[in-house]
Amino acid sequence: MEIDTISGSVDLEVFSGFGADLRLRSVSGSISCDFPVEIIEQKRNKLEGTVGDGTVPFEVKTLSGRISLSR
Repeated sequence: MEIDTISGSVDLEVFSGFGADLRLRSVSGSISCDFPVEIIEQKRNKLEGTVGDGTVPFEVKTLSGRISLSR
């Protein structure tokens, strides 16, 4: 799954058994994730890691806005 936006936030609600290979990036916004993540890299505006079994490639990018991944 890939989601891109230029100007706007991305708020996603996913099921509790969610498993993904995360790549979340925002140029000028924050990132939050309600799931336990095995972190590869984390900064204020970047999060890369694995949630659960990591089976689904999951990439979200935005230039201007926050990214929120919640249950």
